[in-house]
Amino acid sequence: MKYKDNEITIEPLTKEIIENSNYKKWLIDPKVTKYNSHGVFFDPNIDSFLKSANSQTTITWAIVIKEYKKTIRHFIGTGGLYGTEEQNHLGNIALQEIDLINRSAELAILIGERSYWKKGVGLRACNLVLQHGFVKLNLNRIWLGTLVDNKGMNQLAKNLNMKLEGTFREAMWFEDHYTDIQQYSILQNEWRSTQ
Repeated sequence: MKYKDNEITIEPLTKEIIENSNYKKWLIDPKVTKYNSHGVFFDPNIDSFLKSANSQTTITWAIVIKEYKKTIRHFIGTGGLYGTEEQNHLGNIALQEIDLINRSAELAILIGERSYWKKGVGLRACNLVLQHGFVKLNLNRIWLGTLVDNKGMNQLAKNLNMKLEGTFREAMWFEDHYTDIQQYSILQNEWRSTQ
């Protein structure tokens, strides 16, 4: 399914989208992969990634934005400024570990285009995915886990009105030391009260 607001669209992640984007560059950029498993378990095989990215328990969308690009074209006897609308793949967002019996799923996001960091893209994309999870899938709970050091993701969870459920002490080896993971969640009734 495809969802959009007035600026961004999330749509099923396909091989074509990946091949026409900077996806592979993101996965070797240490700033992009600092807080996620892509930096540890890099898999350059797009087909195997897509197989795991869309399965019975995972749905992955591409986060895209349409941009108007001005170009100058010269034709015989004429010239001028023209524009084309292009789709720019900014990152991926997923519901994973989908459990339809207990009606829960984990939210995961990666914004690969660093020029779009701190511009609200992640919040907008997450709101669209929460809508899918709570309305289309009728989930009761959507959660995320993040390193205590990941200020951006912790702030995103708070901006989504997620509640801090707890801290897993020294749960992950990160940059030569053990660090804590914080887990947040939002319930369907909490989400509906904000809509």
